[in-house]
Amino acid sequence: MKILFTLAIIAVGVYFLYAKSTQAGGNNMSVIDLQAAINQEENLLVLDVRTLGEWDEGHIKGAKHIPIADLGQRLEELTNFKGTKIAVICRSGTRSAKASAFLVEQGFTDIQNIPGGMMEWEKRKFPSEK
Repeated sequence: MKILFTLAIIAVGVYFLYAKSTQAGGNNMSVIDLQAAINQEENLLVLDVRTLGEWDEGHIKGAKHIPIADLGQRLEELTNFKGTKIAVICRSGTRSAKASAFLVEQGFTDIQNIPGGMMEWEKRKFPSEK
């Protein structure tokens, strides 16, 4: 009984830490909403933070590519987009959540993480280019 209680407390703690970390990285936007925003030509920057190899396999047309490992050094490339909605995408949503949190810390105000990333984008057969 004591073990179950301890495990329950740990699970609740992990849940709240996860919820806190996702809130710190801005908002979440589904790939469906991202595709709609692109189709409606909203003022939006799609930032792809995957590796060059992943990018070369296929990416969203018009996206800006800055691998997460280079984001800190290349932040000045995004200065003109501080007031623009930025949708951050990676393969699955993990790296984009970290990049989103970093951008929020740097003063960007409209950051949208894309949960599911390019895996979800491709699953829904949305267009990409190589």
